Amino acid sequence: MNQTEQIPNTPLLRSYRNNANCATYGYIHDPDMPLQMTVDETAAAYVRYIFQHFLDGESPSKIAADLTDMGAPTPSMRRNDVGINQSYICRQWHRSTVTFILQNRMYLGELIYRLPRVSKGLEKEALAQSPLHTGDIIHNHHEPLITHEDFDRAAALLPNLSHTPRSGEHTPRKNLTPFARSLFCGVCGHPMTGGSFKPYVCGNRDCTTKELCPPVKHPLTELTASVIAAVIAERDQARHISQLLTKGYKGEEYCKAEAAIREKVLLALDATLQAGESPASCTEQLMTLQKEKNRLLDTFTEPNKWITLFQDIPDDFEFDRELSKKLIQRIDVFPDKSIRILFQRNSEKTVLMDYLRELHVID
Repeated sequence: MNQTEQIPNTPLLRSYRNNANCATYGYIHDPDMPLQMTVDETAAAYVRYIFQHFLDGESPSKIAADLTDMGAPTPSMRRNDVGINQSYICRQWHRSTVTFILQNRMYLGELIYRLPRVSKGLEKEALAQSPLHTGDIIHNHHEPLITHEDFDRAAALLPNLSHTPRSGEHTPRKNLTPFARSLFCGVCGHPMTGGSFKPYVCGNRDCTTKELCPPVKHPLTELTASVIAAVIAERDQARHISQLLTKGYKGEEYCKAEAAIREKVLLALDATLQAGESPASCTEQLMTLQKEKNRLLDTFTEPNKWITLFQDIPDDFEFDRELSKKLIQRIDVFPDKSIRILFQRNSEKTVLMDYLRELHVID
Protein backbone atom coordinates (compact mmCIF):
# COMPACT_ATOMS: atom_id res chain seq x y z
CA MET A 1 0.00 0.00 0.00
CA ASN A 2 1.46 3.35 -1.02
CA GLN A 3 1.31 6.57 0.96
CA THR A 4 -1.75 7.84 -0.91
CA GLU A 5 -3.71 4.66 -0.22
CA GLN A 6 -2.92 4.96 3.48
CA ILE A 7 -5.00 8.14 3.72
CA PRO A 8 -8.47 7.13 4.97
CA ASN A 9 -11.34 8.04 2.67
CA THR A 10 -13.35 9.80 5.38
CA PRO A 11 -15.77 12.69 4.77
CA LEU A 12 -13.38 15.00 6.60
CA LEU A 13 -10.32 14.28 4.47
CA ARG A 14 -12.46 14.04 1.35
CA SER A 15 -12.89 17.80 1.68
CA TYR A 16 -9.34 17.93 0.30
CA ARG A 17 -10.98 18.42 -3.11
CA ASN A 18 -11.92 21.94 -2.00
CA ASN A 19 -8.25 22.83 -1.62
CA ALA A 20 -7.28 25.15 -4.52
CA ASN A 21 -3.85 23.49 -4.69
CA CYS A 22 -5.53 20.33 -5.99
CA ALA A 23 -6.58 22.07 -9.19
CA THR A 24 -3.23 21.70 -10.94
CA TYR A 25 -3.26 22.81 -14.57
CA GLY A 26 -2.71 19.73 -16.72
CA TYR A 27 -4.47 17.26 -14.42
CA ILE A 28 -8.04 16.34 -13.49
CA HIS A 29 -9.01 15.41 -9.93
CA ASP A 30 -11.77 12.98 -9.12
CA PRO A 31 -14.15 14.63 -6.58
CA ASP A 32 -14.64 11.30 -4.83
CA MET A 33 -10.89 10.53 -4.77
CA PRO A 34 -9.32 13.99 -4.55
CA LEU A 35 -5.75 12.74 -4.17
CA GLN A 36 -5.92 10.79 -7.44
CA MET A 37 -4.76 12.80 -10.46
CA THR A 38 -5.29 11.88 -14.09
CA VAL A 39 -3.79 13.71 -17.05
CA ASP A 40 -5.98 16.35 -18.67
CA GLU A 41 -4.73 16.02 -22.23
CA THR A 42 -6.24 19.37 -23.26
CA ALA A 43 -4.22 21.33 -20.69
CA ALA A 44 -1.24 18.94 -20.64
CA ALA A 45 -0.50 19.81 -24.26
CA TYR A 46 -0.02 23.44 -23.30
CA VAL A 47 2.19 22.50 -20.31
CA ARG A 48 4.48 20.60 -22.68
CA TYR A 49 4.33 23.54 -25.11
CA ILE A 50 5.53 25.93 -22.37
CA PHE A 51 8.52 23.77 -21.43
CA GLN A 52 9.47 23.01 -25.02
CA HIS A 53 9.42 26.63 -26.18
CA PHE A 54 11.13 27.90 -23.03
CA LEU A 55 13.96 25.41 -23.48
CA ASP A 56 14.18 26.53 -27.12
CA GLY A 57 15.03 30.04 -25.92
CA GLU A 58 11.71 31.89 -25.75
CA SER A 59 11.02 34.12 -22.74
CA PRO A 60 8.06 33.53 -20.38
CA SER A 61 6.51 36.82 -21.56
CA LYS A 62 6.69 35.74 -25.22
CA ILE A 63 5.23 32.32 -24.40
CA ALA A 64 2.36 33.95 -22.46
CA ALA A 65 1.59 36.27 -25.39
CA ASP A 66 1.62 33.35 -27.86
CA LEU A 67 -0.70 31.26 -25.67
CA THR A 68 -3.14 34.16 -25.44
CA ASP A 69 -3.04 34.69 -29.20
CA MET A 70 -3.74 31.00 -29.93
CA GLY A 71 -6.67 30.97 -27.50
CA ALA A 72 -5.19 28.44 -25.09
CA PRO A 73 -7.38 28.02 -21.99
CA THR A 74 -5.82 29.61 -18.91
CA PRO A 75 -5.72 27.68 -15.60
CA SER A 76 -8.82 29.45 -14.27
CA MET A 77 -10.69 28.83 -17.54
CA ARG A 78 -9.81 25.15 -17.46
CA ARG A 79 -10.84 24.76 -13.80
CA ASN A 80 -14.16 26.33 -14.65
CA ASP A 81 -14.58 23.94 -17.61
CA VAL A 82 -14.15 20.88 -15.39
CA GLY A 83 -16.64 22.12 -12.81
CA ILE A 84 -14.50 23.93 -10.23
CA ASN A 85 -16.28 27.22 -9.58
CA GLN A 86 -14.09 30.30 -9.99
CA SER A 87 -14.91 33.69 -8.52
CA TYR A 88 -12.81 35.28 -11.27
CA ILE A 89 -11.82 33.85 -14.63
CA CYS A 90 -8.71 35.27 -16.28
CA ARG A 91 -8.74 34.82 -20.06
CA GLN A 92 -5.24 36.13 -20.69
CA TRP A 93 -1.94 34.39 -20.00
CA HIS A 94 0.66 36.24 -17.92
CA ARG A 95 4.38 35.84 -17.44
CA SER A 96 3.89 34.90 -13.79
CA THR A 97 1.57 32.02 -14.77
CA VAL A 98 4.13 30.64 -17.22
CA THR A 99 7.00 30.89 -14.72
CA PHE A 100 4.91 29.18 -12.03
CA ILE A 101 4.26 26.25 -14.37
CA LEU A 102 7.98 26.07 -15.17
CA GLN A 103 8.71 25.76 -11.43
CA ASN A 104 5.88 23.43 -10.38
CA ARG A 105 7.23 20.01 -9.37
CA MET A 106 3.75 18.52 -9.80
CA TYR A 107 4.68 17.98 -13.46
CA LEU A 108 7.42 15.56 -12.34
CA GLY A 109 4.78 13.27 -10.84
CA GLU A 110 5.39 14.49 -7.29
CA LEU A 111 2.73 15.57 -4.83
CA ILE A 112 3.45 17.81 -1.85
CA TYR A 113 0.71 16.84 0.56
CA ARG A 114 -1.38 19.35 2.44
CA LEU A 115 -4.12 18.67 4.94
CA PRO A 116 -7.58 19.98 3.97
CA ARG A 117 -8.68 23.41 5.00
CA VAL A 118 -10.98 22.77 7.93
CA SER A 119 -12.27 24.81 10.82
CA LYS A 120 -10.02 25.19 13.84
CA GLY A 121 -12.18 22.82 15.85
CA LEU A 122 -11.53 19.99 13.38
CA GLU A 123 -7.77 20.47 12.94
CA LYS A 124 -6.80 17.88 15.56
CA GLU A 125 -9.24 15.35 14.09
CA ALA A 126 -7.84 15.91 10.59
CA LEU A 127 -4.28 15.40 11.85
CA ALA A 128 -5.31 12.20 13.61
CA GLN A 129 -6.95 10.80 10.46
CA SER A 130 -3.94 11.41 8.18
CA PRO A 131 -0.62 9.52 8.38
CA LEU A 132 1.07 12.31 6.39
CA HIS A 133 2.01 15.80 7.41
CA THR A 134 1.76 19.02 5.46
CA GLY A 135 4.85 19.36 3.28
CA ASP A 136 5.51 15.61 2.91
CA ILE A 137 6.52 14.74 -0.67
CA ILE A 138 4.92 11.73 -2.33
CA HIS A 139 7.14 10.60 -5.22
CA ASN A 140 5.74 8.82 -8.29
CA HIS A 141 2.28 9.86 -7.19
CA HIS A 142 0.85 10.43 -10.66
CA GLU A 143 1.87 10.39 -14.30
CA PRO A 144 4.56 13.01 -15.02
CA LEU A 145 4.24 15.46 -17.90
CA ILE A 146 7.89 16.57 -17.93
CA THR A 147 11.14 14.64 -17.55
CA HIS A 148 13.52 15.47 -14.73
CA GLU A 149 16.13 16.47 -17.30
CA ASP A 150 13.89 19.09 -18.94
CA PHE A 151 12.68 20.36 -15.55
CA ASP A 152 16.26 20.80 -14.29
CA ARG A 153 17.28 22.56 -17.52
CA ALA A 154 14.37 24.98 -17.14
CA ALA A 155 15.28 25.61 -13.48
CA ALA A 156 18.85 26.42 -14.53
CA LEU A 157 17.54 29.01 -17.00
CA LEU A 158 15.46 30.74 -14.33
CA PRO A 159 18.06 31.77 -11.70
CA ASN A 160 16.62 35.24 -11.04
CA LEU A 161 12.94 34.45 -10.49
CA SER A 162 11.42 36.04 -7.38
CA HIS A 163 8.26 33.90 -7.57
CA THR A 164 7.61 31.40 -4.78
CA PRO A 165 5.98 28.20 -6.09
CA ARG A 166 2.70 27.26 -4.49
CA SER A 167 3.58 23.58 -4.57
CA GLY A 168 4.76 23.65 -0.95
CA GLU A 169 8.46 24.22 -1.55
CA HIS A 170 9.67 27.60 -0.38
CA THR A 171 12.05 29.31 -2.78
CA PRO A 172 13.71 32.41 -1.23
CA ARG A 173 13.19 35.66 -3.06
CA LYS A 174 16.13 36.45 -5.30
CA ASN A 175 17.18 39.90 -6.36
CA LEU A 176 17.22 40.54 -10.08
CA THR A 177 20.44 42.59 -10.04
CA PRO A 178 23.55 42.97 -7.88
CA PHE A 179 22.41 46.48 -6.94
CA ALA A 180 19.13 45.82 -5.14
CA ARG A 181 18.60 48.58 -2.52
CA SER A 182 22.09 50.07 -3.00
CA LEU A 183 21.63 52.52 -5.92
CA PHE A 184 20.64 56.12 -5.15
CA CYS A 185 20.25 59.31 -7.15
CA GLY A 186 23.34 61.44 -6.61
CA VAL A 187 21.28 64.66 -6.80
CA CYS A 188 18.22 64.12 -4.59
CA GLY A 189 19.33 60.98 -2.72
CA HIS A 190 16.22 58.97 -3.66
CA PRO A 191 16.58 55.25 -4.49
CA MET A 192 16.94 54.40 -8.17
CA THR A 193 14.38 52.16 -9.89
CA GLY A 194 15.13 49.69 -12.66
CA GLY A 195 16.51 46.22 -13.11
CA SER A 196 17.66 43.60 -15.56
CA PHE A 197 15.10 44.48 -18.22
CA LYS A 198 14.87 48.25 -17.96
CA PRO A 199 17.45 50.97 -17.23
CA TYR A 200 17.80 52.60 -13.83
CA VAL A 201 16.34 56.08 -13.31
CA CYS A 202 15.72 58.27 -10.27
CA GLY A 203 12.60 56.91 -8.57
CA ASN A 204 11.56 60.21 -6.96
CA ARG A 205 8.36 61.20 -8.77
CA ASP A 206 7.85 64.24 -6.54
CA CYS A 207 11.41 65.57 -6.95
CA THR A 208 11.45 69.38 -6.91
CA THR A 209 14.88 69.50 -8.52
CA LYS A 210 14.02 67.98 -11.90
CA GLU A 211 16.18 70.57 -13.61
CA LEU A 212 19.15 69.20 -11.68
CA CYS A 213 17.82 65.65 -11.55
CA PRO A 214 16.66 64.79 -15.11
CA PRO A 215 15.30 61.29 -15.87
CA VAL A 216 18.57 60.04 -17.35
CA LYS A 217 18.58 56.31 -18.09
CA HIS A 218 21.43 54.18 -16.73
CA PRO A 219 21.58 50.68 -18.29
CA LEU A 220 22.48 47.83 -15.96
CA THR A 221 25.46 46.78 -18.10
CA GLU A 222 26.88 50.31 -17.96
CA LEU A 223 26.49 50.56 -14.18
CA THR A 224 27.98 47.10 -13.66
CA ALA A 225 31.04 47.96 -15.76
CA SER A 226 31.62 51.18 -13.78
CA VAL A 227 31.26 49.43 -10.43
CA ILE A 228 33.57 46.57 -11.43
CA ALA A 229 36.21 49.12 -12.49
CA ALA A 230 35.88 50.87 -9.10
CA VAL A 231 36.15 47.55 -7.22
CA ILE A 232 39.30 46.66 -9.14
CA ALA A 233 40.82 50.07 -8.34
CA GLU A 234 39.97 49.64 -4.63
CA ARG A 235 41.45 46.14 -4.64
CA ASP A 236 44.68 47.32 -6.30
CA GLN A 237 45.00 50.12 -3.75
CA ALA A 238 44.49 47.67 -0.87
CA ARG A 239 47.16 45.37 -2.31
CA HIS A 240 49.59 48.28 -2.68
CA ILE A 241 49.13 49.38 0.94
CA SER A 242 49.44 45.76 2.07
CA GLN A 243 52.81 45.50 0.34
CA LEU A 244 54.04 48.62 2.16
CA LEU A 245 53.06 47.13 5.52
CA THR A 246 53.87 43.49 4.90
CA LYS A 247 57.35 43.60 6.49
CA GLY A 248 55.92 44.90 9.75
CA TYR A 249 58.30 46.52 12.23
CA LYS A 250 61.26 45.32 10.15
CA GLY A 251 60.15 47.29 7.11
CA GLU A 252 61.89 50.42 5.89
CA GLU A 253 58.83 52.64 6.34
CA TYR A 254 58.38 51.49 9.94
CA CYS A 255 62.05 52.09 10.77
CA LYS A 256 61.87 55.64 9.40
CA ALA A 257 58.76 56.46 11.42
CA GLU A 258 60.23 54.88 14.57
CA ALA A 259 63.40 56.95 14.15
CA ALA A 260 61.27 60.10 13.90
CA ILE A 261 59.48 59.23 17.16
CA ARG A 262 62.82 58.50 18.86
CA GLU A 263 64.02 61.92 17.74
CA LYS A 264 60.92 63.51 19.30
CA VAL A 265 61.69 61.74 22.60
CA LEU A 266 65.29 63.02 22.62
CA LEU A 267 64.14 66.56 21.81
CA ALA A 268 61.61 66.44 24.66
CA LEU A 269 64.25 65.27 27.14
CA ASP A 270 66.77 67.83 25.90
CA ALA A 271 64.26 70.67 26.23
CA THR A 272 63.47 69.60 29.78
CA LEU A 273 67.13 69.45 30.80
CA GLN A 274 67.90 72.84 29.24
CA ALA A 275 65.08 74.34 31.25
CA GLY A 276 66.64 72.97 34.42
CA GLU A 277 63.72 70.69 35.16
CA SER A 278 63.78 67.03 36.07
CA PRO A 279 62.88 64.46 33.38
CA ALA A 280 59.80 63.52 35.40
CA SER A 281 58.24 66.88 34.44
CA CYS A 282 57.87 65.74 30.82
CA THR A 283 56.15 62.45 31.75
CA GLU A 284 52.89 63.40 30.01
CA GLN A 285 54.69 64.26 26.77
CA LEU A 286 56.67 61.00 26.89
CA MET A 287 53.48 58.99 27.49
CA THR A 288 51.93 60.63 24.42
CA LEU A 289 54.95 59.62 22.37
CA GLN A 290 54.70 56.09 23.74
CA LYS A 291 51.08 55.87 22.60
CA GLU A 292 52.20 57.07 19.18
CA LYS A 293 54.82 54.32 19.14
CA ASN A 294 52.18 51.71 20.03
CA ARG A 295 49.90 53.00 17.29
CA LEU A 296 52.76 52.78 14.81
CA LEU A 297 53.43 49.17 15.81
CA ASP A 298 49.75 48.23 15.53
CA THR A 299 49.48 49.85 12.09
CA PHE A 300 52.37 47.78 10.74
CA THR A 301 51.57 44.48 12.47
CA GLU A 302 47.79 44.25 13.06
CA PRO A 303 45.63 43.25 10.03
CA ASN A 304 43.49 46.13 8.74
CA LYS A 305 39.87 45.13 8.05
CA TRP A 306 39.71 47.19 4.86
CA ILE A 307 42.85 45.57 3.44
CA THR A 308 41.63 42.11 4.45
CA LEU A 309 38.29 42.70 2.73
CA PHE A 310 39.66 43.82 -0.64
CA GLN A 311 43.14 42.42 -1.20
CA ASP A 312 41.97 38.80 -1.65
CA ILE A 313 39.55 39.53 -4.51
CA PRO A 314 40.81 37.43 -7.46
CA ASP A 315 41.57 38.87 -10.88
CA ASP A 316 38.77 36.91 -12.54
CA PHE A 317 36.06 37.55 -9.93
CA GLU A 318 32.36 37.36 -10.81
CA PHE A 319 30.42 40.40 -9.61
CA ASP A 320 27.06 39.31 -8.18
CA ARG A 321 24.64 40.32 -5.44
CA GLU A 322 26.57 38.45 -2.74
CA LEU A 323 29.83 40.23 -3.57
CA SER A 324 28.02 43.55 -3.88
CA LYS A 325 26.56 43.22 -0.35
CA LYS A 326 29.99 42.25 0.96
CA LEU A 327 31.88 45.19 -0.57
CA ILE A 328 29.45 48.09 -1.12
CA GLN A 329 27.39 50.24 1.23
CA ARG A 330 25.95 52.74 -1.24
CA ILE A 331 26.26 53.85 -4.86
CA ASP A 332 25.30 57.40 -5.86
CA VAL A 333 24.50 57.78 -9.56
CA PHE A 334 24.66 61.21 -11.23
CA PRO A 335 22.94 62.51 -14.39
CA ASP A 336 26.26 62.72 -16.24
CA LYS A 337 26.44 58.91 -15.69
CA SER A 338 29.30 59.16 -13.20
CA ILE A 339 29.05 57.23 -9.93
CA ARG A 340 30.31 57.62 -6.36
CA ILE A 341 30.73 54.47 -4.29
CA LEU A 342 30.88 54.17 -0.53
CA PHE A 343 32.64 50.87 0.13
CA GLN A 344 32.41 48.74 3.25
CA ARG A 345 35.14 49.32 5.89
CA ASN A 346 35.60 52.83 4.53
CA SER A 347 36.18 54.28 8.03
CA GLU A 348 39.06 51.84 8.66
CA LYS A 349 40.54 52.80 5.30
CA THR A 350 40.27 56.54 6.02
CA VAL A 351 42.01 56.25 9.40
CA LEU A 352 44.79 54.11 7.93
CA MET A 353 45.39 56.31 4.88
CA ASP A 354 45.44 59.53 6.92
CA TYR A 355 47.98 58.05 9.33
CA LEU A 356 50.21 56.76 6.53
CA ARG A 357 50.20 60.23 4.96
CA GLU A 358 51.08 61.70 8.35
CA LEU A 359 54.06 59.33 8.43
CA HIS A 360 54.95 60.22 4.82
CA VAL A 361 54.66 56.55 3.87
CA ILE A 362 52.30 57.53 1.03
CA ASP A 363 51.70 60.83 -0.74
